Amino acid sequence: KWPDEGPKMLWSVEGLGAGYSSPAVTSGRVYLTGMNRGGGFLFAFDRDGKLVWKVSYGPEWDGSQPGARTSPTVVGDRIYLMSAEGQAACFGTDGKKIWAVNLMEEFGARNIEWGVTESLLVDGNRVFCTSGGSSVMVAALDRHSGKTIWKIKGNGETSGYCSPCLIQHGERRLLLTMTAKSFVGIDADTGE
Repeated sequence: KWPDEGPKMLWSVEGLGAGYSSPAVTSGRVYLTGMNRGGGFLFAFDRDGKLVWKVSYGPEWDGSQPGARTSPTVVGDRIYLMSAEGQAACFGTDGKKIWAVNLMEEFGARNIEWGVTESLLVDGNRVFCTSGGSSVMVAALDRHSGKTIWKIKGNGETSGYCSPCLIQHGERRLLLTMTAKSFVGIDADTGE
């Protein structure tokens, strides 16, 4: 039960810019994205709310309902995110960029009304992303290099404001996601 006065606020920060993402909290850091002056930034705070570092990850959505959308995904010493402009990126927990892939250019994706909105899913050595578009609907990237492992053409629909998830269905591991008008199930290991 919460106390009548509510939980005690331990700290807060300002200057993150516009955004809709959730923080990723680890044992020693809090990571969050925000948009300032049209650029997307990844912030790292210590557990006391002190800024450890801030790094740009490129242009962010400044159209209708401007702001960062991605919630960072932290796996070990790597942080994965996707901008609303369709750029998937990997950073070290030290703030250094390791790789970036522009899905719009690489896979012929099309952006959507309020910008691509997806938090990337990491599974073992792969990062799954829903680019949407006529040439590639979903891709698995190598999480260490950003190189394409597999890609599927799919239904030609744009992405659908959804983060993918994994489930076990019988003997098969399924990657589930949504596109503009469809619910999609893909064999997570083969891309079928």
